[in-house]
Amino acid sequence: MKRKQFRNRQTIEAHQLAALRQLIATFLPSNPFYGAILQTAGLDAECADIDTFIKQMPVTTKQQIIEDQQQYPPYGSNLT
Repeated sequence: MKRKQFRNRQTIEAHQLAALRQLIATFLPSNPFYGAILQTAGLDAECADIDTFIKQMPVTTKQQIIEDQQQYPPYGSNLT
């Protein structure tokens, strides 16, 4: 597989933001666990920039995953 070449930092960040937006667009309708977390954080596929995502997206805790698995056995709702 050929590595993608980037000319500058701005190009890298634009590529990363596009990938992040695509990931969010995939998670919102298909992953109840992270979809709810993203919605609560006020994040959607039109995320303005990576800094906004970092500031608004909470850290997922082990306790959240345990509770999700207990509520939706055997694997939880995070199946993406």
